[in-house]
Amino acid sequence: GGEAIAPSYPPGFPLLMAAAKLIAGRRAMFWVVPVCGGLLVWMTYLIGRRVISHSIGLAASWLVATSPAMVNMLMSPMSDVPAAAFCALATYCLLGESLLSGAIAGLGASIAVLVRPSLVLLAGGFTLWLIAPIRHAQSRHRAVLRTLAFWAGLSPGIVTLAYLNNSWYGSPISSGYGNLYGAFSLGNVANNAAHYGRWIAETQTPIALFGLLALYVPLTHFWKTDEARRRASLLALMTLTVIPIYLVYTLFDAWWFL
Repeated sequence: GGEAIAPSYPPGFPLLMAAAKLIAGRRAMFWVVPVCGGLLVWMTYLIGRRVISHSIGLAASWLVATSPAMVNMLMSPMSDVPAAAFCALATYCLLGESLLSGAIAGLGASIAVLVRPSLVLLAGGFTLWLIAPIRHAQSRHRAVLRTLAFWAGLSPGIVTLAYLNNSWYGSPISSGYGNLYGAFSLGNVANNAAHYGRWIAETQTPIALFGLLALYVPLTHFWKTDEARRRASLLALMTLTVIPIYLVYTLFDAWWFL
């Protein structure tokens, strides 16, 4: 057989750069990360406003915009900021009520999965949150329709990723880094927990950890209504999905991997 080459990077970020070049020329490729950074800050504000209040959204977006990891990654043509931005877009739209918002949430998650394939696990968490109201007869029909709309938007990304991986690497669950399972190990948990915990305390201050804990404590002063508690549960579910992914993932050695 002849020789061939295949990319090692997941397809999402290169596709975003290619689309930017097609629309606005070569220099536009290097605007993808800064624009996604703006999208992430904006979506953070909207999420905070939708979950609690305008002031919380403003504070949250300010914390994201001034995060050392965020500022550092804004200068790098890498996939971290775009992956976070489209996850945030999906989250905000999930918190909506319409079928269109459900479909856009799926599309945002679809792009996030193409950019960072391990985030496919978030699709399961999002789906669980969407179908939670199904046990209530009055909201069952709406929940089913929004779940279907979400998956209609999500499916193209998953199918495209599986097709490209199979074409390039011989298996839908392989990547340019090798088999997806090979990058994850329970043996990484202790070291990753120590690294990430220290990096958060050093660069974000320990206060950030209290913000995380607030998602799991049923403080009625914070979450005053059933709807507010339900919306906060989506954020809690996201952290319960994403944090374990990175605890078992390959070890990193620098704070900016936050």
